Amino acid sequence: MKRKTLLFSLSAAAGAAFCAWLAGTYRRHRYTHIQRLIAGSRIAQTPSGPLEYGLAGEGPPVLVLHGAAGGYDMGLLLTAVGFPFTWIAPSRPGYLRTPLETGLTFEEQADAFAALLDVLDIERLPVVGISAGGPPALHFAMRHPDRCSALALVSAVTAPIPPLPPFVASLIRAASRSDFLTWLVIQLPYLPIPGGPGLRGQMQTSAERRARFRALASTVFPFAPRFPGLQNDLRQMSRLQPFPFEAISVPTFVIHGGADRLVPVRQGQHAAERIPDARFLPLPGGDHMAFVTQQKTSRPALEAFLREHTAAN
Repeated sequence: MKRKTLLFSLSAAAGAAFCAWLAGTYRRHRYTHIQRLIAGSRIAQTPSGPLEYGLAGEGPPVLVLHGAAGGYDMGLLLTAVGFPFTWIAPSRPGYLRTPLETGLTFEEQADAFAALLDVLDIERLPVVGISAGGPPALHFAMRHPDRCSALALVSAVTAPIPPLPPFVASLIRAASRSDFLTWLVIQLPYLPIPGGPGLRGQMQTSAERRARFRALASTVFPFAPRFPGLQNDLRQMSRLQPFPFEAISVPTFVIHGGADRLVPVRQGQHAAERIPDARFLPLPGGDHMAFVTQQKTSRPALEAFLREHTAAN
């Protein structure tokens, strides 16, 4: 009995020590990550309200609008490395240090981005809309064609997205109450990235892809200051009205994974068919992260398109 009691006490002590170590590691990582996020961005005071943004790279300016659950760091991670441009990546309203009041609707967000260009003294530039950044990018091109030299849609939402299943919505709400859960998932040896077995298989067969996805997953941490923006995105995307694609007058390039389960490829196809003279690059077999997993195809094509429409600016 004494031996069992001793083993139990030792196990309990080891468990308590591990929990204390894990909690301390989490707190240090969270603090360091938040300080890095603050140091990597600036706040522009615009007529629409405060707007956080990050800058990276060198060359002609390009505006990049991040997807759901992201922030300026997601926009920069997906685009900055290897491109000869100066990337301007706002945190869309409700994300990180941009308050939701700066732009509740996608139309208001487009106006806020035009106001950001005024602050930065930029007359005209291309815009890249990624995933949930697609609707505000489309509105930017339609509402401010004099400020938009070209439009690129990458795995972009261009039609209503159904509300999340209740169970998934509950998980997201739970994650919003504790950044620890998000941090813990990022530490897993193999990240449970949604998108189907094809994407998970690609991730697990390459150390480079695993590292890339881990870096991408870090752009949703901490999750709590991104949750208001995600909630708003989900609400706005479920209410999307049909876009008057024929009214878009700027050169447009659409890139979309052929096996995208989150934003079906038919959304990209439909937009490319309706927008006058739009180019369409399907990525066969690619899921929602095909722009990342098929970079050898997607990145040179996007770079060539942006080069073509920044040269004259």
